[in-house]
Amino acid sequence: MPVINYQDLIDAALDAQALEDVINGAANLNGTGIVVTRLGQELKTLAKIQSDAALNGVLATNTFGNDNRLLRSDGTNRNIQASGITIDDSNNITGVNNLTTLGDITLNSATPELIFLDSDDGLSSSLFGSSGALVLNTSSTAKDILFAANNVEKGRMTGNGYFTAKRINSGAPTAPGTPADGDINGIRYLLNGVPMALSGADDVAQLYMELSEQKSAPIDMVLGYADSFKTNTLVDLTNSVAINWVSGYISNEPTGGALIPLMTTNSAPSGTASASSSYGGGYEAYRAFDRSNSNAWMSAAGSTGILEYEFPAAVTASHYTVQCDSETTRAPNTWTFQGYNTGTSSWDTLDTRSGVSGWATNQRRFYAFASNQTYKRFRINVTAHNGGGYVKINNMQLYFGNCPVLTPMTSDTTPVGTWTYSHTYGGYSTDKLSDENNSSYWSTNVAASVGSPVWARYTLGSSLTVGRLMLGSYSSNALDAAMPRDFTLKYHNGTTWVTALTVTGITWSGGNEYKYWDLPSNVTSPTGAFELNITATNGGNVAVAEMQLYTPKVTVNADLRTVGRAQDSNPTSLDVYVLINQIDAITLGTDLKIYGTRDNGANWVEGSYQYIGHGWNGTLYKGTVNVSGQAADNRIAARVTTHNLKRIQWFAHCIKGI
Repeated sequence: MPVINYQDLIDAALDAQALEDVINGAANLNGTGIVVTRLGQELKTLAKIQSDAALNGVLATNTFGNDNRLLRSDGTNRNIQASGITIDDSNNITGVNNLTTLGDITLNSATPELIFLDSDDGLSSSLFGSSGALVLNTSSTAKDILFAANNVEKGRMTGNGYFTAKRINSGAPTAPGTPADGDINGIRYLLNGVPMALSGADDVAQLYMELSEQKSAPIDMVLGYADSFKTNTLVDLTNSVAINWVSGYISNEPTGGALIPLMTTNSAPSGTASASSSYGGGYEAYRAFDRSNSNAWMSAAGSTGILEYEFPAAVTASHYTVQCDSETTRAPNTWTFQGYNTGTSSWDTLDTRSGVSGWATNQRRFYAFASNQTYKRFRINVTAHNGGGYVKINNMQLYFGNCPVLTPMTSDTTPVGTWTYSHTYGGYSTDKLSDENNSSYWSTNVAASVGSPVWARYTLGSSLTVGRLMLGSYSSNALDAAMPRDFTLKYHNGTTWVTALTVTGITWSGGNEYKYWDLPSNVTSPTGAFELNITATNGGNVAVAEMQLYTPKVTVNADLRTVGRAQDSNPTSLDVYVLINQIDAITLGTDLKIYGTRDNGANWVEGSYQYIGHGWNGTLYKGTVNVSGQAADNRIAARVTTHNLKRIQWFAHCIKGI
């Protein structure tokens, strides 16, 4: 930028024409502006001058004021202006609007704090890009990332971004109420500008957001101190039914699966297996629950028999399976499946079957109850077999959703259904996919590509509804590269093949690995026809050890109750905040109810409801509960129930006594 000699300006100060001559002689300005300073002294003023727009001159402007004001240029106008951004003598910067950086933003203070005061969207994911990470490393005192808006729905990062909050030299408090007022040990919410803070006693549970580096744990529930849903320590599951513990939230659509553990004796590892009679050593009742095709329970004599399993506590089941071994004539033909009703001291019939014949070796048949059934004791009461002299059951299992539907196969067409394929190699046939033995595998000796996919199809021959897929790798890592990387699961809808699931970028390592995928929505094939269509592996020719399809997950009406916590005095009212994600649209007071208690759960009072706003990917509701009529017990707790089988994910709650 051109510089005019200070003395020349002094000499020309009383003569406008002389001033113009000085300016014109300084340089070819081309509209870039002129800096005027007193040499050797601290910069005090900055001027820009323009004599004529057509000549790209400059006009004098007002003094810019602050000593440390940052400057900017208007580009093609070539004006020099104050930016409005000031750096004070303590290196604090003010006046910045939007900030774009090509590098990291690092907070090195011992107590860093980042505050967002946007009244509309809270923290927008676009602030840091789709793959950024905002990390708050607090060395001593816990500080917060504050969302001062009610609506912070955009606070969750998109893509690969995530938030973390770390206290480097201090773990979580060991008892409720330990943190001081406002020391929230992480990231906190503000409601109408007021933090939901601890009171310093035992009376407040706190929303604590703990986004994991896997970016899958939205919020943990705490009662005065940080804890995770995964530890199960702060929720009274005795009063809860079939809850799915997921990283960061609770779902009333449980993963489910097999309910009876792999039994090694009639009473180990848990529960009790029993029978009306047993043939002798090696045919005890637990043999039907040891998940081995080599063992079985068999009655002592006759065509009838009862096989029972009693759980330590009541469970909810949706399906059961019965499997025979090679002695198919001893498989059940007629039976009732029952649950023991403690209220009436009698057995309730849950399912009835008759004339069940045509069993094949190791065939497993699955049956659905008309509705979910909750009992502690279940049994199969066989009143006729298929003519073999004794009743014999190789395996029996109870499921709560996710019941396997592919029976163990011994060939591509036995015992039931048919496998077909695009490619196969030698004796590595497609039936190996469903033989429930990952020491064998289906091999093709060819690679897969988008233009030349490799596929395997199973057709049951009757209607089949599926909600989950499993693939398993070989028992060693020798075939990891041959496992599918990119693939789809298709089903035949009676007219054409339809894609039910698309998966890409899957890697396998170490062998003996099983991976599961829930379908975006449940699908039904009228003929029970499903296809695994592989378009890429991780480097080898296609080889897959195991494949299984499962019935859909089952929704339950959840009843979640927190453990009572004492506080300093008896409240007359409770504020219960619940943060949930609505999978299905709900109506407060009908599909979801919020309760509170001050007598440690002896009695529950339903609250009046208020919508608060959105947080992360959930909705925050408040229930105000009048507990003044309850006994004077200072242990407060919260309870959330769902109804009408509406699906929710429960992220967190907060309870405060008033």
